[in-house]
Amino acid sequence: MRLRFALLCLFLAAPFFSASAESNAHWLQVNTDHFVVITDASDSDARHIAVQFERMRGLFNTILPRSVGQDTAPIVVLALKNKKEFDSVEPSEYLAKNSLQLAGLFLRTPGRNYILLRLDAEGEHPFSTVYHEYTHYLTRHAEWMPLWLNEGLAEFYQNTDITGKDVRLGQPSADDIYYLRSNRLIPLTTLFAVDHSSPYYHDEQKGSVFYAESWALVHYLQISDAKQKTNHVHDYAVYLSQHEDPVTAAQHAFGDLNQLQKELDSYVSQMSFSYFRVTSAVSITEAGLSATPLSAAAADATRADVLAYEQRADEAKALAESILRSDPQNLLAKEAMGDICYVQQNLSCALRWYGEAVKLNSQNPFVLFNYAEVLLESGDEDRNSEIEANLKKSIQLDSQFAPAYDVLARFYATRSKNEAETRLATLHAISIEPEQLLYRMNASTDWVALNQFDNALAVLETAKRTFHSVTEQGILDQRIREIKSFQSAPRERAVVSMNTMSPEDPGTHVKVIPEGSGKTVTLVTEANEEPEANPLPVLTATEPHRIVNGVIHNVQCRYPTVLTLDLAGPKQSLKLYSNNYFKIPFSTLNFKPEGDLDVCKQLEGMKARVEYGEVSDPRVAGQIVSVELSH
Repeated sequence: MRLRFALLCLFLAAPFFSASAESNAHWLQVNTDHFVVITDASDSDARHIAVQFERMRGLFNTILPRSVGQDTAPIVVLALKNKKEFDSVEPSEYLAKNSLQLAGLFLRTPGRNYILLRLDAEGEHPFSTVYHEYTHYLTRHAEWMPLWLNEGLAEFYQNTDITGKDVRLGQPSADDIYYLRSNRLIPLTTLFAVDHSSPYYHDEQKGSVFYAESWALVHYLQISDAKQKTNHVHDYAVYLSQHEDPVTAAQHAFGDLNQLQKELDSYVSQMSFSYFRVTSAVSITEAGLSATPLSAAAADATRADVLAYEQRADEAKALAESILRSDPQNLLAKEAMGDICYVQQNLSCALRWYGEAVKLNSQNPFVLFNYAEVLLESGDEDRNSEIEANLKKSIQLDSQFAPAYDVLARFYATRSKNEAETRLATLHAISIEPEQLLYRMNASTDWVALNQFDNALAVLETAKRTFHSVTEQGILDQRIREIKSFQSAPRERAVVSMNTMSPEDPGTHVKVIPEGSGKTVTLVTEANEEPEANPLPVLTATEPHRIVNGVIHNVQCRYPTVLTLDLAGPKQSLKLYSNNYFKIPFSTLNFKPEGDLDVCKQLEGMKARVEYGEVSDPRVAGQIVSVELSH
């Protein structure tokens, strides 16, 4: 790769590509190693788009080699020839009057990644949104990267232009420059410490300064490093990887932060800015690609899947159903129907459509994973072999699909009790996506289920070196305290056989876990623990879900992870429960909790919007699915 400088005035237009004037009513598909382009434009446009995105990927992977994660499934590029067609798939919030007019969008879904393009877009950097989010995609595994650098890099690369053999990088945004000149800059010590809980990330006005200043500092450092043959950004990354906090790492890498603040103030006031011209060679050429016809049903199934994840479920369902009326065995339409049901949390519906797709030999890792996960949640242990087989096939098709390893670890912990397989699956999930706190939390829960408290604590203590925000540290500290409390609780020894139960302490209740005819096993049980002769049921995939509002009362937690509560509504009070309160998604509507939220002690008297699944047990109304708290 070759870099050279150019001077850029504040206004510069350089289109990514332009749609051909040739009209083509048919759908085409072009496959490359990393992208699948689906378009209603011309053959030449289809091949041109594919080459441009391969060039973009090659360029970004060269520039950010230490940050990028491994590619999983190819990214699907849905390139539509005009605004009317683009409107049919863009998020509904952009269709309202006076909404921002998008020219492109990067859509990340649990199973696939989509780039949506409008080919007749005009103006300065029309695809900046695509490049911004693609940068985030490439750096998704750089858990060491603080928020200012993550957003600053995305802002830096979003104004990339690829024309012919020439690539222009780091072109500044006039809006950012004018905004910074009109507003006071954030002190750098504050900028470096901003995390996802900071008002500088959420508040509209403060957030605008944060994004603009993050861009300005990254731009200044990148240009300065190139001109002066220094490596300040690289040095900063090294210090961060050694677990220094973002401010200390900045002092070591950049020197006097007061002086850097003065240099940045001066930098945003100048009248011209440098940028990079890049020449990067890629082996792929338009002549070496072929565009193949794609059926309207296949294109519509892709569009239906996009709409499902953009909360346009009615349109997605109508599109998929129209395909199935003419082609009842259309695999893509069945997969799309499963996704629609899954997004709406209609688990019985998802189970049906995913099951039908699996019978048609679906090769979509996410479909296989979702099918296995819904089966697992159903509690049907007669289908254990089916659950395990689909999770393993999902991993076989996509070895970097971390959620499949995470759920496989849960399966082993709760069904097979196989500690070695649980550990292996857990380590795979965490190694693939170390930035996902959820996997560490799930792993700790899996180890608790196996009574392996030391392993549960180890996976959390290790995570504390990776996650630095106050919120993340609070979550980890709370879970560690809970597990230590379980671990240190008074325990009694009891001898249990299949035919007799003779505790050494008659007052201690014991769970009977027979291991075979005539065998005697030794169990460790909680002192004064209530017997679980009639445990609360496991929510199945076929149960209907309800959403209710009320006030929480009578909160009780039982070993190891059972939660029960009463939700008092305007007409009735419901008894709700969870067999594993670690896995309830809690959110807040109009307030931010002060410190850690202790589920067992602080829910009493709080207003809540609770989603639950109905169960056929007279003791309870249903199992909690999610909780939204409010004041």
